[in-house]
Amino acid sequence: MKNRIERIQFFIFYLVVFCLLCSFKTNKSVLSETIKNKNVKKEKLVFFDLKEYNESGLLIFEKWDDGYECKYFYDDNNNLISSEQNTGINTTLEKIDENTIIEYWSNGIVKKYEYNNGKLIKEYWSEVDFIEYFYDENGNEKSYKSTYGKISWNEYNDKNLLIYRKDSNNNEYFFDYEFWTSGTIKKRINYKLIK
Repeated sequence: MKNRIERIQFFIFYLVVFCLLCSFKTNKSVLSETIKNKNVKKEKLVFFDLKEYNESGLLIFEKWDDGYECKYFYDDNNNLISSEQNTGINTTLEKIDENTIIEYWSNGIVKKYEYNNGKLIKEYWSEVDFIEYFYDENGNEKSYKSTYGKISWNEYNDKNLLIYRKDSNNNEYFFDYEFWTSGTIKKRINYKLIK
């Protein structure tokens, strides 16, 4: 009986290791698969932005190609409560109701976020300036549109990972990922196509 239990434990251990190795192999090829399908050479891609997440899937840090950086802070219920930018600007957030959050910037800007079923649908920079978000049947952001006419379209792979974005200015973006051992996203790296 003891020998049988040891064999079962041995089998489970190697099955878990095999599954992890397979998932890492699959996940590492997100960018290479996308650029292959879009017929793009990797040398034509430059860093655009990076987003880092904790093991719970919460955004904790982002960095952009222009040097901008931002850290995000949450309460014990995983609600975003503040951010700290390397520009010296800090923000605090106030939840008005289930569908509305107000963000106060230390430089005087006030932003309003509207949600529907947990998805961001509008981001207001002022009374008349906003970005509107649209989603597919899987809950993925398929596009957004600003009051200035800029439109962006997104593509996802079969694992619902954002892999490609194109905007109305003909800019193209490609995404790659690193994952926690649990399978949640650790980093999302965005590359811009140089034309």
